[in-house]
Amino acid sequence: MNYDDNLERLERHVGRVLRTGVLLSATALAMGLALLLAGQGGVARVLLVCGLVVLTAIPATRIVASLVDALRRRDPLLAFSTTVVLSVLGLLLLALRFWT
Repeated sequence: MNYDDNLERLERHVGRVLRTGVLLSATALAMGLALLLAGQGGVARVLLVCGLVVLTAIPATRIVASLVDALRRRDPLLAFSTTVVLSVLGLLLLALRFWT
């Protein structure tokens, strides 16, 4: 299996994961909104937050897949840059956690 085949396979898997994430997020958000309109505020809030968390995690999933691919291919520049991006995302999450 050559590099192009591996990259195509990785892109298919990542695409499947991203589509699943969008579907899960949309489902949770739709159910949360429906429950909110039905007066079930507590359960609705949980579903809405879960839907937003999954939606937020989708881009990070793509970055993690890029990091794994860079490590497999022994590409130090891509591995370093994706590690920096993930570190910044992690620091932002920590800052938000302690800021609020």
